[in-house]
Amino acid sequence: MKKYLEEVRRRIDTLQVTFVQIPREENECADRLAKAASAEVMMALNQVLSFIHNSSIINSRAEVQEINPEYDWTTPLTAYLKEGMLLDNKDAARKLKVRASQFIIINDVLYKRGFSRPYLRCLGHEEADYVMREVHEGICGNHSGARSLVHKLIRAGYYWPTMQKDAQAYVKTCDKCQRFGNLIRQPTEELTPMTAPWPFAQWELDIMGHLLTAARQLKFLVVGIDYFTKWVEAEALATITEKNIRSFVWRNIICRFRIPRDPARGAKGIWPDELPSILWAYRTTARTPTGETPFRLAYGSEAVILAEIGLTSYRVESYNEDKNKGALRLQLDLVDEVRATAEQRMAR
Repeated sequence: MKKYLEEVRRRIDTLQVTFVQIPREENECADRLAKAASAEVMMALNQVLSFIHNSSIINSRAEVQEINPEYDWTTPLTAYLKEGMLLDNKDAARKLKVRASQFIIINDVLYKRGFSRPYLRCLGHEEADYVMREVHEGICGNHSGARSLVHKLIRAGYYWPTMQKDAQAYVKTCDKCQRFGNLIRQPTEELTPMTAPWPFAQWELDIMGHLLTAARQLKFLVVGIDYFTKWVEAEALATITEKNIRSFVWRNIICRFRIPRDPARGAKGIWPDELPSILWAYRTTARTPTGETPFRLAYGSEAVILAEIGLTSYRVESYNEDKNKGALRLQLDLVDEVRATAEQRMAR
């Protein structure tokens, strides 16, 4: 950059600048390039920028520093955790600080703190390609599908941000899978559905009191704790009645983590009571900019709606506490890729 700065200063007096307005329909390419540059911190591994090593302006004999070709998604995290180096962009630096709290360096190797495993080794592009090839078609490989391949990689202790997308692409291009895979024209047995995990499936309720009497004669505390996440909901009450407990469960558990009933129409003065229902109907509906529901982006799984309770769906019918916990941990390990994909879609 110093060499370029000297060259610009040398030529600046001879420059003649003319401003020309370019119509919008002729500027799509430059517009896409500008958006890609502003979204550089969330680029996927397959979106690689190419750099010119030989300058057409500066003498080729000049010493120009080249960008490290081994740069990948782990580089800024490693640089920050080892040396405290941050990106120049303030927003990108803030996101890097928040993201780095999930990672740790052990013996000069970057690991991610996982949910299904204590530490998941972070892999670059070439390492991820090797691991996928070995697990899919190596000595212990069984040419499994993309979903099984991702889960097997997680259980083996590996992680990179685009695991699901890369696994799907790899399985589709596997030569042996395409050559020797069975052509299934009719199922030989009943289909085995893939069970989606059920978030916030079990709660424990407890009542505490008598406490010191507070304003409005509040002296009891009703507490709800989710078994898996240990999420706590609490509310102070003046009296313990069936109506109060029902109201607490409805407001703090059902309306918070599942789609509630339709708001009552025609009632003008009850909108504060219906506000939680409206908010959580919004949070459990897929949004066009991201393609995901806000609930899934926050918790990694889709919410259970009341229809699945009244007319049970497969995941409610076949609920198993231990299997559900394992599936939730896997979803939490993969939620970063879901969020990154949604962020890229929103930027586009």
